[in-house]
Amino acid sequence: MSLVDKEIAENVSINMTSWDMFISSIPYNLYAILTLIMCGFLAWTQWDFGPMLRAQVRAETTGKCNADDAIPMRRTKEISLPEGVEPRLITILLPLAIVLICIFTILPLHGFPYKPVPGSKIRAAIAYGFICGTITLCIMLPRLKIMSFQKCIDTFMDGMAGMMYICAVLLLAWSLSSMCKTLGTAPYLVEMTKRFLHPFALPSLLFVSCAVISFATGTSWGTYALVMPLAMAFATELDVSLPIVLGAVVSGGLFGDHSSPISDTTILAAMGAGGDLVDHFRTQMPYALLIGIICTVLYLFGTVLSPILLIVFGLFITTGATFVLHKQSMRRYALEFKRNANN
Repeated sequence: MSLVDKEIAENVSINMTSWDMFISSIPYNLYAILTLIMCGFLAWTQWDFGPMLRAQVRAETTGKCNADDAIPMRRTKEISLPEGVEPRLITILLPLAIVLICIFTILPLHGFPYKPVPGSKIRAAIAYGFICGTITLCIMLPRLKIMSFQKCIDTFMDGMAGMMYICAVLLLAWSLSSMCKTLGTAPYLVEMTKRFLHPFALPSLLFVSCAVISFATGTSWGTYALVMPLAMAFATELDVSLPIVLGAVVSGGLFGDHSSPISDTTILAAMGAGGDLVDHFRTQMPYALLIGIICTVLYLFGTVLSPILLIVFGLFITTGATFVLHKQSMRRYALEFKRNANN
């Protein structure tokens, strides 16, 4: 919104506020919408494909969640409940409810959802929410005789100690992103694609440009800072809807950041799952690339179709493509599956 505010201040022809533009662009954030729907769809149908299908079959047949040559991002621990203690659903639901209640109690105090909320206030609300959720767990677990209070504190401290490794990895990843910025990687890529922009293809080309930049640099925020002024200028000059341009820029940045091997999101996801970073990149890339290709095509029609129709068409294409890729992967890996089963 701050990036959009700068462009609005310099262009009197824009009659929208940054908040209105942000809200209007949400239905055009096709990559985020289709990715979330695809995750639920795959979990329900089990139509995995590519390296992920091979990894899933390996885990089911051999019990190995990681490949033999994998280097997990963190150590995994087997947690066992004390004898006679049964898992309780409330230990998940109540802390989660406390987190959400805290967040959505603090944010309205700052004007959400009717007024823009500064990023610092949003981060503070999330931090307060998780702190309150943790305190709730520390009170619940001793009362349910699952852990002693001292064990809760020890577990909490062990968790923070385990984060030190990822902090070092993130620092190196951010350093690499800063080096790319210093070398002018992003401006060079923007200049390369600038001459190809056209009113009809503007959203699609912006999506691809932002995806390439964020993938190369490992950051979506830096991509937005670089591309947003250019995108807004071209949108007003070529009379293209500003919400769809904003949505395309955000989607492209998310796509590149989501799939980049040097992105903090990729590193954190691999660590959270206790998996190998390279394996995580290989298994998620086909899914991200599929949605990215679909979004590229949909944005070509973004100036003539409503966002609802774009999402509906995207759902049909995603469903069909996922089914076909699943069947192809099953045939491709069939011999390998049989060989592994025999071994």
